Amino acid sequence: MPSDKKRTSRQVISMSMSSSDDDIWGSESDGAPEAIGSTETVEVRKLRLIHSKRGYLDGISSSKEENLQKGFDDSFEQGAVLGKRVGKVLGGLYILGMLHGRFDEKLTDDLMEAQKELKINKVLSTKHFDENCNLLGVPNPIDKWEKILTEHQKRYL
Repeated sequence: MPSDKKRTSRQVISMSMSSSDDDIWGSESDGAPEAIGSTETVEVRKLRLIHSKRGYLDGISSSKEENLQKGFDDSFEQGAVLGKRVGKVLGGLYILGMLHGRFDEKLTDDLMEAQKELKINKVLSTKHFDENCNLLGVPNPIDKWEKILTEHQKRYL
């Protein structure tokens, strides 16, 4: 290998990349020193390291997938109930708006505002749930809009 002063940029990049891998996985020289007359070849050590890395990454990926699926399964029913409530509010305001909106500016404004406030990212905001995805006792935008819909329904139905 050329002296330090004569290294090419490719060699420097290659050395720094392998150095950053060593920070994560440990260098090939980590562990017990090589015994004289060791039967394990460099190729076998590299293969063992590759399989070790792959196993670690597969384990992490599998764990993430299982936890994600469990979270989805646990929260799906509650999300469906909230989605149904949002649909009833928006559908009710929309129908009333179609029938009476041209005569009732407040109804039209409420429909437009409800469409903004009942977006999925606002309804499912973390401020409405605890760490186990249970609804907290804090005011929820769906509750507000169900009351407003009821007021409009009393007026027209």
